[in-house]
Order: sequence, then structure tokens, then C-alpha cells
Amino acid sequence: MEPVAEMLDDVAVVIRWDQRGCGRSDGAGPYTYERFLADLDLVRGYWRVDSCVVGGHSGGASLAMFYAAAYSGHVDGVIYMSGTGITWSERDSAAYSSNRRVRLGAYVDRWNELREKPDLTAGERRELTLLTFATDFGDASPRTLELAEKWLDERFVVNRECNATLGREMAERERWLRSKLHTIECPVLLVHGTLDPRPSLGAEQLADLLPRATVALLDEVGHVPWAEHPSRLETELRNYVASLD
Repeated sequence: MEPVAEMLDDVAVVIRWDQRGCGRSDGAGPYTYERFLADLDLVRGYWRVDSCVVGGHSGGASLAMFYAAAYSGHVDGVIYMSGTGITWSERDSAAYSSNRRVRLGAYVDRWNELREKPDLTAGERRELTLLTFATDFGDASPRTLELAEKWLDERFVVNRECNATLGREMAERERWLRSKLHTIECPVLLVHGTLDPRPSLGAEQLADLLPRATVALLDEVGHVPWAEHPSRLETELRNYVASLD
């Protein structure tokens, strides 16, 4: 998220953090949204910030929205980037899977082979992660692998246990959020790429349920807007932050 922070660090203090079990944080659990929300509030308290704009990307977008619902007194705004909304259905899952396979093209058989293999070498894990990342970009060409290479950080591996554990809790947490959306009175910016393999309908439906929400659909952009078209994302973010003054 450093490139995103750099888009705003001349107009706001930007604090980034690695979630529990991810990045530079240690791998200790528990991997629950209750714990992750408490962690986020501890980060806020550590920096002595009374209220802030909380933002996230993909799964982090969901976490940001959950935080706004649970700790509304500390939130001035929400940046919800490339999230899935709260009505993820079997149809959405089917569309997502289909979109990913189309983007893999000639690599789809290799991707399936690696996904089904029980024991992967370090090189195979890297290859699987790279191919999976490549499906997130909207440009279905060899350029996607170049973008995925830049996004892949060799220091870290995907925490699949954390991912799976939070995934099992997501449906219950989304039901809880639906009951709380009317209490999120701060301005919410929902950013979504029209070429994100995750359908944009989720973000649009979420906006309909929020008191103050704006949807920014970025044309020809996939799941990682700061890598594909940074200027478009920067414009949306800076306009949003300016509107909060």
C-alpha cells in the first residue's frame, strides 16, 4: 500500500500497518475479525489519533468497513477499494472464477495443476502466487505477469491459514455489517475497477445501503488500481480527502 500512501502523504498523515499474520507482523493468531478490529484500534490508539479516515484494499476494504461500524466514534471517513460488498453470491463466485480462467489463457492448465498439488516446492508456490496475482489485473496480456511480478514481494508468503479462517467467518460478519450500515454516517468512497474479476455490483449495492456513499468506477482498471492506472486512483483519493475538510 505504499504507493497509495504516497498519493496522499502531502495532504494527510498516512499510517500503514501489516495485519496480524501478514507481512512484517508475526504469524500469531487468533485470526478473527474481532481480533483484527481490536488490533486496528490499538494502532490508532498507539499513534494517539482520536479520529481518522480508515481505508483498505480487497479484504482490507471489508475490514475498514467493519471498523467504521464497530468504532464509529473514531472514524471520519472510509476508503473502500476493490471490495466485494456484502451480498457475495454463488453467481458472483461463478463470475469471478470464470473471469480468472479467461485471463489466465494458456496458463490455466498449469494454474489448476499447481492448485491441486498437495505439496509445493518454494518455486512452485511462487509460480502459483504469481499466476493468481496476474488474474487481478484488467489487461489480459503478457503485461499482467509483469505487473504481478512487481506486486509479488519475495520476503513474504501468502498466509493461507489466515485467509481461509477469515473466509469462514465472512458471511456471519457481513450479516452483522448489514444491520449496522445505517449507523455509518461518515462519507464513504467506494473505488472499483470495471475490469476487476470481482463484480462491481457488490460495491454498488453497498453504496445503496450507506447514508453517505460515492462510487468511483474506474474504466479499464482491474483489482489493483494503483499499479494499473495510478493517476486515476490518485485523483479520486485526493478529491475525496479534500471534500472532508
